Amino acid sequence: SSSSSSSSSSSSSSSYTEQQQDQEEEEGLATKEMVVNANSGGKDSLFCYAVVMNPPEPTFELVEASLKRCDGYLFFSNFSDPSHRVKGIIHDEMKVQYGGLWGSALNTKHFYKVWKFMANDPEIAKFKWFAKIDLDTVLIPERLQALIAKNRDENPSFHDPSRSIAWGAPIPGPIELFSQVIPRLGSRFLAPSSE
Repeated sequence: SSSSSSSSSSSSSSSYTEQQQDQEEEEGLATKEMVVNANSGGKDSLFCYAVVMNPPEPTFELVEASLKRCDGYLFFSNFSDPSHRVKGIIHDEMKVQYGGLWGSALNTKHFYKVWKFMANDPEIAKFKWFAKIDLDTVLIPERLQALIAKNRDENPSFHDPSRSIAWGAPIPGPIELFSQVIPRLGSRFLAPSSE
């Protein structure tokens, strides 16, 4: 089954056209069926998301299996594949340059589009917690949710690992977690624009 899904992803990416891009823009926001898992709900509902290449990385199916255990999830890219919850909102080449001290992907422009989408999507906004996962990262959602419940703080706070100097320089985070308040605040500066 893994080979068939890989080939379908490859065929989706190779046949991606401007017409499909226009159709995806008209589709707009995510639907409840697209983002919510059957086990969703509760005080600490967790929405997980990742940005994937086109075609997706070899680890895609492993990460997908992990994200299915979150209360809701989506993948974002420049192509859509509803059967794998891939939403095509990044209308640009997915390959980016690598740089900085850690040689990491310089893909902030892609994440800006993702954050803007999430900040304005009513279904995604219903979740309490949000976790960004890199495709080379192992996530065990149950353990993350247990940590959230154990360390819950009613006062909103935010720690940006990319600004941390604990290791002597900024470190990009393979898992980044934030609470519901961040998309609300983010909507102020992620308002729809021509950019």
